[in-house]
Amino acid sequence: MSLRCRLTPHAIILCTLIGAFGHPVSIFGQTTELDRFVGRDLWKDRLPESEQARLNRVVGAVPKGVITEPAPWHIWKIGRNDMRRYVALLGEPEIVVPGGSSACVLLFDGALKRRGSWCFQTGWRIDLDRASLEFATDLASDVIVLHMVRFINGRNVAKEYFAVGGDRLRFVRMENEKGEAVQPNGR
Repeated sequence: MSLRCRLTPHAIILCTLIGAFGHPVSIFGQTTELDRFVGRDLWKDRLPESEQARLNRVVGAVPKGVITEPAPWHIWKIGRNDMRRYVALLGEPEIVVPGGSSACVLLFDGALKRRGSWCFQTGWRIDLDRASLEFATDLASDVIVLHMVRFINGRNVAKEYFAVGGDRLRFVRMENEKGEAVQPNGR
């Protein structure tokens, strides 16, 4: 098929620029395999088997937690400083008593290349309840907030904060139910 059009001087300049610099498409307008999962609570709204398999292929292998591999929980899309990143939060709830819960945070770039991976225990006799991603202006960073629930003499840890920025994950703080800082070692 052939398209015929009259090339004006503006069209010639635009075609030259496209040839020199590539397609004029915003990186934030592009979509990836992870976009279909962004903003969904994957624990409460379980995926059909085919979609779960697709997500598992994109996320890839993660280290075994306490008993099983952490399962995808949330996928968030962030964009700061003209860089798009996908944050995948995986969790392993407390399965046996005594025991604890664990989580993994995986960071992907816009081409779905893994930029970082962090797995950690979230608490002894403390379980994952819900999670959110917020922007903290005082840290100038996106922050993952893990909301925890305790049981059977578990420590009073209601929230755990982790900053995501510069392709790194940083532990920020833990808080009790009153919003007071809690030491990681239990003091």
